[in-house]
Amino acid sequence: MWTNIKTRWTGWDWHGASLFNLRSPSSHPEIVKQIVDEFVLPKGDSARILDVGGTRQGFVAHLGDDYGHLRPRVCLVNPRGGAEIAYRNIESIPENTEPFDLAMMFGVMVYLDEPSLIDMFCGIHRCLRPGGALIISDPDGAKWVNHLERPIKPLVGLPSDMYTEAETIRLLQEVGFVRCRSRPDLGGSSRYLTIVAHRKSAA
Repeated sequence: MWTNIKTRWTGWDWHGASLFNLRSPSSHPEIVKQIVDEFVLPKGDSARILDVGGTRQGFVAHLGDDYGHLRPRVCLVNPRGGAEIAYRNIESIPENTEPFDLAMMFGVMVYLDEPSLIDMFCGIHRCLRPGGALIISDPDGAKWVNHLERPIKPLVGLPSDMYTEAETIRLLQEVGFVRCRSRPDLGGSSRYLTIVAHRKSAA
């Protein structure tokens, strides 16, 4: 699945070890703070965060001194691996792992075709605590400017799949997410689609 992506950028981590995506919400300290205040702090001292596609230069780097105590609670999932990466893919997370209160996936959907994206959503849904939230931010397939880059990416061995808000919400709902809605206030770029979805709360 995700680990089988073919890329000729073997010397670069396309999720940020060498070059971080400045359009990601994780590159904006004020958005990181907003995410923590809304989705993490209300869960208390035991809150856990799953950062799919994250690296040491992303969300954890922008927590700042005020939220530095949260760094040990952030679990990074990235196929490139590395000392700070807990898992290379979502399937590697054991079934008995303590569930997460928040999952984030920024700039990842563009690398996944629809079947792979469904698998990813299923894996994240499994890892979330009932009532937990998923935040997604990726190039908006409804904006023509994002499509200008698509013919270039295959030339360097990169896939390029983009989804609209309606398509993304449909796929999220198919795997069981509820309360799916657009949250442009959490986006790092007007060219990106940012959506928050939740795992259904326990009865």
